Amino acid sequence: MNRYRPVRAGRRAGFSLFETMIAMFVMLIGLLGIFSAFAAGMSARLMAQEMVISQELATMWADWVRFRCRDSGGPGGLGVLATTDLSVGKSGNFYTGTGDFHFGAGDARELPTVNKNVFSGYVWRITKANKNFIPNYLAANGVDIVAWDKRSDGGSVVPPTMGAAPPALTEIDLTIYRGARSYTYTYVYSGVGLKYDR
Repeated sequence: MNRYRPVRAGRRAGFSLFETMIAMFVMLIGLLGIFSAFAAGMSARLMAQEMVISQELATMWADWVRFRCRDSGGPGGLGVLATTDLSVGKSGNFYTGTGDFHFGAGDARELPTVNKNVFSGYVWRITKANKNFIPNYLAANGVDIVAWDKRSDGGSVVPPTMGAAPPALTEIDLTIYRGARSYTYTYVYSGVGLKYDR
């Protein structure tokens, strides 16, 4: 016995416009996620590189100043700094060498960062200065407070043959800027300085 079924219209192969739009939307979201992860990774890499360079620059700057910071007990003249020079607002450019504490292009006392392309765009500024920073510590008996320039027995840390005791310490915040980003480091200077010969 023959059975006849009604003829149904066949469905076309392929995707409808709505299905295509949904697929494109899902693909777009995935691509945006990949691009945003890539951008975040690049930004983190840039900031890490800037932090490493700013730490290197701050260390070089601090040592550079320490060799020249001499309030007393040393020869004066060109290229000698005092703790009074370490005041808020002092600034300079690592690449060009311009700014405060500048001894002139080609001078052997210049910062070693001048004309080094890797330091282009980095500038420094003293953003905080405490000129009477006198840390105290407990004496041997754990009761008396002793100033930084005294031994635990109360005697001076500077022998009489060396002259007067050094002045109070100067604490500064050195801020390194790279564009809108900043990195701050704290240093303490005694004004004694280190011997430096060209």
